[in-house]
Amino acid sequence: MLGYSPQKLLNCGQDYSNSRTFWLLLTSLWQNKPALEVIQYALLLEQGKFGLDAQEAFHFACFRHEITKKYPVSISYYERLLKAAMDTAEKHGHGYLDELVEEYCQLKAKGQTSVHQLQEARLGWGFKTFVYAPKVDGLSSIQEFSGRELSLDFVRKCLKNSFTQATGTAKFGLLSLHVSKNMLEGSTGCHEWEAGLKLGEFVLSDTNLVRERCCLELGCGAGALAVCVLRAGARHVICTDGDAGALENCRQNIERNVSELLASQAPTRPRIEYQQLRWEDGWHGDASPSVVLGADLLYDPGVIPSLVEILRSALSPKGRLAVERRPFALIATTVRNDSTVESFVTRAVQRGLRVEEVASPAGKEDVEFVDVPMLQNPLARIVVHRIESQDLP
Repeated sequence: MLGYSPQKLLNCGQDYSNSRTFWLLLTSLWQNKPALEVIQYALLLEQGKFGLDAQEAFHFACFRHEITKKYPVSISYYERLLKAAMDTAEKHGHGYLDELVEEYCQLKAKGQTSVHQLQEARLGWGFKTFVYAPKVDGLSSIQEFSGRELSLDFVRKCLKNSFTQATGTAKFGLLSLHVSKNMLEGSTGCHEWEAGLKLGEFVLSDTNLVRERCCLELGCGAGALAVCVLRAGARHVICTDGDAGALENCRQNIERNVSELLASQAPTRPRIEYQQLRWEDGWHGDASPSVVLGADLLYDPGVIPSLVEILRSALSPKGRLAVERRPFALIATTVRNDSTVESFVTRAVQRGLRVEEVASPAGKEDVEFVDVPMLQNPLARIVVHRIESQDLP
């Protein structure tokens, strides 16, 4: 039997259950990393060769793992993966795994794979799946397979196919997002953005920020941050976006990621609302949010005046009880232009808001999304501002 045969992979054999390399093969595939990077991890499983063992591991990750089957990557990405696999096998002088050839032929002939429906191929959409876990001594517990028994158990469950849907708690979890691969299709809200994942780490690291609170998210996009907020224990989450299509995609992503929470009959079951919102109209909802959240909202300096006004109205003391906790906003921004961030802060202060740049929650157990290049890039500077109304004592 080949070292990485499907049966052995499904049984999570000893060669595989603690494999950091196979874990990287899976997560790089789930995140849609460059095809050759995914292939490189398969090569490492067979001492630099792309023989039948490595090809079987690659095929299992791409087409047999339950998470991959339930949340498949886009057709265009599969095409790049299979082309790279065929080229690599030829370059190394190895034969082709029959199952990979069948998938490649089906893709070329019908525009789909065994894990896709034809309409998904036409839409150009696919899933990206991310994993988060606590750090231990500054290192990710999943990344090093050490430190906490629960993290190793979590990895083994992933590798054994024990998770058949996106699932998780406030400390360990999967996050699967249906996103558009075409930046010109479906609005910017149909993609994942690094500041949203960073702010997700923020609230998962200190769940007291949102637990039992009413949270309003501005520009909810694909729903990554909302999922983190719900898993952190928010009582009421109001997802808003200016684009109706993005709102619907957000709703579907939330439902597939927190299905157990939504199905619960417990009194603590969270309430979720979806509203199309124009910032210039201000916040006039029935609820008075105690936390306002937003990520990567400063994509255009022209939105600054309306963004500041929606923050002012959402954080307004009007109609609040004196005993209520002081409302605040957390706005995460990937700094692409320093002057844009400075203009936002200046405008907010002029309009009666207190603005403070904050670091990760001090003294808390840091949670991070594992092996996400856009969060590890030292050139990608992400800042988080805490904002409050100066009208409150």
